[in-house]
Amino acid sequence: MDWWKKDFKEDYLKQYGRFLTPGRTEAEANAIEKMLRPKKDDKILDLGCAQGRIAIELAKRGYNVIALDYSRYMLGIAGKRAKKEKVSVKFVRGDMRRINFREEFDIVISWFTTFGYFNDREDASVIKRIARALKENGVLLIDVVNGEWIKNAGSFIHNPRTWCDYKDFIVLESHKYDKQKSRDNCRRIFLRGGRRKEYSWSLRLYSFGEMKSLLLRGGFEIIKIYGGHDLSRFSGKSRRITIVARKKQKIGMI
Repeated sequence: MDWWKKDFKEDYLKQYGRFLTPGRTEAEANAIEKMLRPKKDDKILDLGCAQGRIAIELAKRGYNVIALDYSRYMLGIAGKRAKKEKVSVKFVRGDMRRINFREEFDIVISWFTTFGYFNDREDASVIKRIARALKENGVLLIDVVNGEWIKNAGSFIHNPRTWCDYKDFIVLESHKYDKQKSRDNCRRIFLRGGRRKEYSWSLRLYSFGEMKSLLLRGGFEIIKIYGGHDLSRFSGKSRRITIVARKKQKIGMI
């Protein structure tokens, strides 16, 4: 089920916008610069840009950014924010499974778990399409939650039901872990102002070994691996897998 087609709207921003602050965005952009050392004339694709917070922050720093997302709602928010910040970002609506760029970008960024929404075959195809979109020796920065940490750290697998009271709204979540497919299947209910809205979503939980294999098969070599946005050293206990990978071969038709 393509749950992501309808879920990334107002309720998502209500829940996550409280901690995706301007200060956090600035710190994450600083980390991205340290990891990638981009040149000002590099062409950057922010793949799965959502409300545009990273794309806009990088554009403010003088980088040439194109940002792609499927959600019309998110792209509308992103466009308004870019206009308010007086920066130029080209926002494009599209499905990352079907991007057809060819050797156009120096850098592709997949940030804050914008990868893992699809089945394994489609995820592998996305990686190959990213490689095809990159110029020779182009670089991918991909950041996902660490599936091994999720499975081992007493998270939702051991506490599958949560209740979060944000004062002006309440979020109820029920998680079911599919061990065979390594997926988190979640049912999320928003209660706000007498309104009840329900969402269901599914996220593939990759281990580092699985991400490494996926990237190698997709035409990349791994340059650096971090345990999160703080550039910490990666370990099995890291909450995130943040990888810098370089395109190592030309990618043909997919």
